[in-house]
Amino acid sequence: MGKAGLAENVLSHLRVLLERRELVKVRLSGPAAEDRRATAEGLAEALDADLVDLIGRVVVLYRPGEDLPPAKRLHLPGP
Repeated sequence: MGKAGLAENVLSHLRVLLERRELVKVRLSGPAAEDRRATAEGLAEALDADLVDLIGRVVVLYRPGEDLPPAKRLHLPGP
C-alpha cells in the first residue's frame, strides 16, 4: 500500500485476492509505526476482513471465501 493511502483500485484488487485466496499479506509503506495499527484496522474494516496479524509493516488479512470449493478453503483449527 503506497503513500496515497487506501485508493479504491488497491481496495478493489485486494477484494479480488481475498475472494480467491482468503488470506493475503499487504505491505504498508506510508504510515509511521504508531499509525500502522490504525491503518491496518481501517484496511480490514474496508475489506470486511479479519486482521490476523501486524508484523512491522506487513498486515495479514483473512476473509472466508464462501464461493471457493471446499478443497481450496483454508482449514483453521477450532478453539
